[in-house]
Amino acid sequence: MKNYFFKNLIISAIICLLLSCTDSNPNDFKQLDKYLKSFGYSIENYNSILVLKNTDCQYCKIDFRDLIQENVNKKNVLIIIEDYSLDISQIIDGQNVITETEKDFSKLNLLDYSGAIFIENNKIDTCVSIYAETKTENLMYIREKLSEREFKKND
Repeated sequence: MKNYFFKNLIISAIICLLLSCTDSNPNDFKQLDKYLKSFGYSIENYNSILVLKNTDCQYCKIDFRDLIQENVNKKNVLIIIEDYSLDISQIIDGQNVITETEKDFSKLNLLDYSGAIFIENNKIDTCVSIYAETKTENLMYIREKLSEREFKKND
């Protein structure tokens, strides 16, 4: 049973890494910083950004919304909401929430679907989109990354 879990964990991590961006363009970080500043936020205060978009399957959005609710009050996590088709009442009043109506975040082309952006050393370290085919693995990967980064600053 233990080997089965670790085998699945390793396979999940490999799939997530294959479906994520890891070699980001330095310009992407600058564009993201500029975008956040337009809402009065500084990227320097966050090491994780969770984005709920309206482009993915309904079940993916529901599960990712639940993950966002678990992290809504963490100081190092910024949340961007582009989808209002779900009940986001437990998220909308969070301390670090951007409610996006113009879809300007999507114009940055950092995530195809809802997902997470992890910041490290003043650059985009990893982007993970939630795809229906790998939803469970991607959500598990994002949860693990958020957990290990909870008390870590972006420096």
